[in-house]
Amino acid sequence: MFINELLVVSTLLLIFITRYQTYSLLLQPFYWNQTTFRPYQDGSLIFEVRLGDVMDLICPFYDEQQSYMTSELEQYDIYRVTEIEYENCNINLFGNDPLTRRVITCNSPYDVMKYTLNFRSYLPIPNGFEFRPNQTYYFLSTSSSHHQQCNKLKILVHDYRKFNTSSFFSV
Repeated sequence: MFINELLVVSTLLLIFITRYQTYSLLLQPFYWNQTTFRPYQDGSLIFEVRLGDVMDLICPFYDEQQSYMTSELEQYDIYRVTEIEYENCNINLFGNDPLTRRVITCNSPYDVMKYTLNFRSYLPIPNGFEFRPNQTYYFLSTSSSHHQQCNKLKILVHDYRKFNTSSFFSV
């Protein structure tokens, strides 16, 4: 009797894992730099993802063998923000909203720095971001350089069963 129950549980677990892996994607990395945002008039991009997907946010990095002026090196603080902060391109660091959190500080231009976004409803990692289906999440960056525009990223998270593949990337 015990072996039959174990076999049934193992089979169900295998089906669940296979189905879950089928709907998860390792998305192309997102390079957070002026080149990525330049083609978009207001400096904002929109991504649509599914629960289970994974995407890396890559900080700007430069080849140490080449010489750059310090003012040419892009450095950012990337934050997850509220919709109002996103629309106004203004981060309220002194507010009480728990949604406003620094994601990564891109301050080592000669090193590859990244932050991996795991689009999951539960993460066993302390201080990890959790995402809910049919919700929108907002990110923006600040820079020490005053001549750079506000860079914004909006991510729409879909339930993995209800994702429309024709609208993966939009402007």
